[in-house]
Amino acid sequence: MNRRQFVLGLGAAAAGGGAAIGTGAFTSVNADRTASVAVAEEDEAYLRIVPSPNTANGAFATQTSQSDGEQLELDFNNTIPGQDSVGVGQSSEYEFDDVFRIENQGTQTVYINIADLSAHSGNTQIEFYVPDGSGGRHHIAPGSNDLEIGTGTTENIGVYIDTAEESNYSTPINDAGTTTITANASSDDNVV
Repeated sequence: MNRRQFVLGLGAAAAGGGAAIGTGAFTSVNADRTASVAVAEEDEAYLRIVPSPNTANGAFATQTSQSDGEQLELDFNNTIPGQDSVGVGQSSEYEFDDVFRIENQGTQTVYINIADLSAHSGNTQIEFYVPDGSGGRHHIAPGSNDLEIGTGTTENIGVYIDTAEESNYSTPINDAGTTTITANASSDDNVV
C-alpha cells in the first residue's frame, strides 16, 4: 500500500516535471471551437449609451431607428417643441448638462474618452464633460482615457459648444460630424 502511493507520487512528479520542460510539445494543432457574439442595440450593449431620461437637456439626444442600430444622435437645431429657437447663438459658449448617459454594463471598469468635434471650418468647437463633484465640470480629454466608469455605474455626459470664434453664421450647423466614444480597460494617470 505504501509502495503504490510512492509510485503514484513519483509518476505525478515526473509528469509535472515533463510539462515544465516541454516534453509534451507539439508543432501544430488545429482545433474547432464555437464562439457566440451577440450584437446588441446601443441601449442594451456592454457600454450603454442613451439619451438622459427625464431631463430638460435629454431632449437634445435621440436614438436612431432600430434598423440603424439605435445609435445616439445629438441635435441642437430646433429640437425644443413649442419654442421658436433654432439653435445656439453666435459668438457664445453653451454648456448643456446631462444630455446623454454612458453606463458600464460589462464585467470590468472601463476608461472613456470622447473625441471633440468642430464645425464651420473649425470655428465652432463641441466638447464633452461630466460634473466634477464640486459644482464644476471636467472636460473629457480626447485620447486620455481619463473618465473612469465602474461596472454597473452610469455617468451623465454634458455637451459644451463654443461659437465664439465665428463671426458670421450664414448657414446653420446641420451636421457637425461624428464623434467616437472609446472605452478601454486600462487608463493613464489622469483618472477622475
